[in-house]
Amino acid sequence: MGSFSTMVLLSQLSYILFLIIFLPIGNCLNPSSSPTSLSKKTSGSFPIDTAFKLPSPLPTWPPGEGFAGGTIDLGGLQVSQVSSFTKVWATRAGGPGNLGATFFEPTQIPEGFFMLGSYGQPNNLPLFGWVLVGKDASGEALKLPIDYTLVYSSNSSNIQQDGNGYIWLPTPPDGYNAVGHVVTNSPEKPPRDKIRCVRSDFTDVSEMDAWIWGQEEGVIDFYGIRPGNRGIQALGVPPGKIGEHVGDWEHVILRISNFDGELKSVYFSQHSGGIWVSASELEFQEGNKPVTYSSLHSHAFDSKTGLVLDGSGGTGLMLIETAKGGKVMDCGARFLVVAAEYLGSAIVVEPPWLNYRRKWGPKIEYNIGDEAQKVEKLLPGPLKGKFEKFITSLPSEVLAEEGPTGPKMKNNWSGDEKI
Repeated sequence: MGSFSTMVLLSQLSYILFLIIFLPIGNCLNPSSSPTSLSKKTSGSFPIDTAFKLPSPLPTWPPGEGFAGGTIDLGGLQVSQVSSFTKVWATRAGGPGNLGATFFEPTQIPEGFFMLGSYGQPNNLPLFGWVLVGKDASGEALKLPIDYTLVYSSNSSNIQQDGNGYIWLPTPPDGYNAVGHVVTNSPEKPPRDKIRCVRSDFTDVSEMDAWIWGQEEGVIDFYGIRPGNRGIQALGVPPGKIGEHVGDWEHVILRISNFDGELKSVYFSQHSGGIWVSASELEFQEGNKPVTYSSLHSHAFDSKTGLVLDGSGGTGLMLIETAKGGKVMDCGARFLVVAAEYLGSAIVVEPPWLNYRRKWGPKIEYNIGDEAQKVEKLLPGPLKGKFEKFITSLPSEVLAEEGPTGPKMKNNWSGDEKI
């Protein structure tokens, strides 16, 4: 059995809410402003036994149109986040780090709200999760499922586990979708009123993201999800002198919950893409300020120090080298707000330079043969041939130092990030 396909809330919610709504099979992402709590702890010692909490209290956000208010109204469907859980079932092997995963159901659900799905997370990270619960404000946004289908049982599985786990997919009525699964430790079907199905026009299709847990024999795999349409396009940047440049518009994105204003994850741009890192895996200084390291020459960002050879097929053809240095830029000490729609257009006015459409910086071209030989000398034998093939396939525009276009000209200004 492969990963579950599912539906997620429509795009009125931010990207992180797309992810979190699939929490029945887990998501490595994040919780609320208070530490995620458990009413039953797992036995043994795993990172998930400890709940992650930001180093400092959250700031006081300026007043706006509902940001960090705790509840979002989608027009007949109200959603809120819950970060208190009861453990239902856990595995002790498989998944990231071969430490297994733990599955929960939300507790302390606000009055009038209903569960939309269970939550699951790998055991190799501190507990840092939350799920959405829904309230029907129109009388037709939510409905009970008609029945349940058992999609997985660990009863006969030869795995290390705490008890047995059963994964149930709700059968929605016509015009509605199940946006989550129910995890139980009993072979008995859950009661119909355990969960609610969401009207179809509030949902959209998603795709697989980070791996949560699976068995070595490939019987089943659990994944987080992300939206299928994200919209970012960029050219890759190769290693060595080829690809070095005098300047760039690199960026870091802080993903903040629309519900409570808490930091959930950070995006570090790297060449033509980047990585999302959960807040529970970040380094912090001076309270809740996440630390970012800039790579030598290529300017790519990372959350930690070290040398990373990033490339498809394990060939490692994009270099990210970071280390602690004496130069530090505190973005919280001096900054310029160029866009904040929830405050209104009269509050924040775009600076003129933001609309500069030409490239920033000079252009310097290199001899591809000379530069390729310099890089090739550093590679082990098996990689030399792959590197030569890769270099000959490069477009001419990457064989130079050239200034980039500005941040507003990038697709990720209005779309999502490439990973």
